Amino acid sequence: MPEISSITRPLSKVEQRLLQADLKRSQARLRSFSRRLLSAGVVIFGPLWALTVIVAKGRLILPTAVWLVLAVAISAWTYFSETPKYAAAIRRFEDALRRNEVSEIKIQSDAFVEIEEIEDEGACYAFQLDNHQIVFVSGQDYYPSARFPNADFSIIRIFGSQESPVEEFVEKRGRKLKPKRKISAKVKSQLEIPEHLQVVQGNLDQLENLLVQSSRARQKSD
Repeated sequence: MPEISSITRPLSKVEQRLLQADLKRSQARLRSFSRRLLSAGVVIFGPLWALTVIVAKGRLILPTAVWLVLAVAISAWTYFSETPKYAAAIRRFEDALRRNEVSEIKIQSDAFVEIEEIEDEGACYAFQLDNHQIVFVSGQDYYPSARFPNADFSIIRIFGSQESPVEEFVEKRGRKLKPKRKISAKVKSQLEIPEHLQVVQGNLDQLENLLVQSSRARQKSD
């Protein structure tokens, strides 16, 4: 029976391993950042220094001083601006493992309409549910794959301490579905597309009319 439901549960063993692997990758990137930054500096500034020495007819002191100051300044700026990002990623994964909380949204459907993306906003689908309801699934994480869109799947959100998802992915259990039809990007640009995981009243057969009415209602309210 087509339906949508939501539960909150602890991390599964697979999800724990996923987070631990992400944590180890982030820690490794932080440890190797200084080495990678030094290598990049040699590759970028080395040839520039050599070219300047050639143009300066072999005089070393001034070209060396200029490029050394530039290299140190840019490398220091890069180091102190990027390392907090790596450290923040590590904290997010550590927080998620400590919190041990997953939001799982289960969706079962036997029909959907695919809505083409505009530019690179991500995939977008409208899945038919029971009781004349439609749920929208959209974003960069939902492009078609060997088993998605699927008749029975879950959207897994793993949260950290700041109430924001640290990881989000799809777990597929059913068979792959083919779209009833596709709505072109040109048509989509004239419609009011609901947000990711928003549920609206209606049926897929009248989807375009439903979204046109929603768009007109918003324009009037504006």
